[in-house]
Amino acid sequence: MRTLASWFHLERFKSKAKSKSVKFMPDEIWQLKKDVEDARKGWHNACRFFHYVVEPDEIEYAIYHLKAAEQRYVMLIRKAKAIQNVEWPASIVGESPQ
Repeated sequence: MRTLASWFHLERFKSKAKSKSVKFMPDEIWQLKKDVEDARKGWHNACRFFHYVVEPDEIEYAIYHLKAAEQRYVMLIRKAKAIQNVEWPASIVGESPQ
């Protein structure tokens, strides 16, 4: 059930869309933005986990997890950069794993 506030928000969004101040994007691009953000968070979590491991088995797992998270993040950033005419957040364009 929609509340009155959400209805006003929807109407305001529709009016902005009519004035072309809001750009609609395909679902694939929206999903890619979400995937990049999830990959960035996963990479940061893997870095944090790596800093707290102690046992040799944990270290090996942390390294594997860190490399996998980094590869996924880099892959998605490359995929995002290959798409033309899309405004990406600065975190996607400017930040990359070391």
